[in-house]
Amino acid sequence: MRYGFLLCALALLLVTAGAAVALDGSGDAAAVQETELNGPAPQGQPSAVEQVESWINENVSPEDRAERILPESSSVEPLGGLVRETEHATVDWGAGQITATGVAEVSDDGYNPARAEAMAMRKATLEARKWLHDAVFALPLDGRRQLAEELTPAQKNQLRGQLQNSPIERTTEPDDAGGVLVRVRAEARLRGDLANALMPSSIAFQSRIPPKVRFTGVEWSMSESRPLEELEYQRSMAELGAFTGLIVDARGLDGAPALLPVIFGPEGRGVFGPFLAPRSVVLDKGLVVYAKESTDEAARQRCGGTPLEVRAVAMTGPQQADVVVSAPDAELIELLFHSQGVRETCPVAILLD
Repeated sequence: MRYGFLLCALALLLVTAGAAVALDGSGDAAAVQETELNGPAPQGQPSAVEQVESWINENVSPEDRAERILPESSSVEPLGGLVRETEHATVDWGAGQITATGVAEVSDDGYNPARAEAMAMRKATLEARKWLHDAVFALPLDGRRQLAEELTPAQKNQLRGQLQNSPIERTTEPDDAGGVLVRVRAEARLRGDLANALMPSSIAFQSRIPPKVRFTGVEWSMSESRPLEELEYQRSMAELGAFTGLIVDARGLDGAPALLPVIFGPEGRGVFGPFLAPRSVVLDKGLVVYAKESTDEAARQRCGGTPLEVRAVAMTGPQQADVVVSAPDAELIELLFHSQGVRETCPVAILLD
């Protein structure tokens, strides 16, 4: 137990000392320099282990030393929104958070168990942050572009720096062979400071100039099943500003989530996207929220009690992340966003499977 706590504190010391982590995958994690743990301390200064022991004695009571976990993670509470998983990462599109996990086995050299566990934590942290880096850079920007294609070199460096210092959560567990595994989860919030690094300088927020695309070689069913009376009622509600938000049901269309999706009418003219949204709102809570059901907490919090609900007819773009709606629904969405209050809050949810 004493070794386990010693390693948590030692890991914290290494993090606060600014240990660099290579995110480009060019170096093997096992070859990381170990001078922080092995090398001699400068003359007249305490060694790393002595510093850890001193920190423990000054900051933690003896009864707490077995339970205390450091450093703390910044995980956010799940909102019941859309969650997409890949082999190495998970993106919670409802809460706006992405996580990745690295695992390493503690070496059984029998010489220095504390050092072996610390190095396993270091290796797992390298792996977790590499997977996090890869997952973030692979995010779709919209239906036509990926994030990595649109960032300038300076923006890419800024983003890498923030991911290098992403919060981590460490646990240890036994493996099937009787050894010990260290599991590290690295996480990044797609909001706030990181979102600022995610937004390409080419995006013109609040330009009020809708994008236009040409849909060629595709046919969508645009049959209108709603009675005319219902459509007129919805139009009146939108004109009066009675809707509290917009929910677009795109389930069953094989769509993908993106950072800055655009909603198009059938003729290829945008009716909602970054061109209507304040940058500050997008940085704070994202352009849209993704959910599986209109009753999910993520959608309810974002869109209020009386949202306009429309059905998508297609997903478009190489990333399949932009949404196409029928002409009547495109008109309703445009009426909805005539309201300055709606434009300034972007209360939009997209439902995906």
